[in-house]
Amino acid sequence: MNVDVDTAVWGVTVEEYLRAVAAVTALDKEISLDLIKMEPGLQSNVAISSQIEAGVEI
Repeated sequence: MNVDVDTAVWGVTVEEYLRAVAAVTALDKEISLDLIKMEPGLQSNVAISSQIEAGVEI
């Protein structure tokens, strides 16, 4: 069974992103981690932010 985890993050560098993915993958090879880098002004991030604030599971 594969597990897909999508997480919105703010202020993450590329190095921090890679460390986070490696750490989660090391826990279990069947866990897939996607970090959605939130940046001010990106239209796609505005939609995601509003859903997060509303408590919607994306």
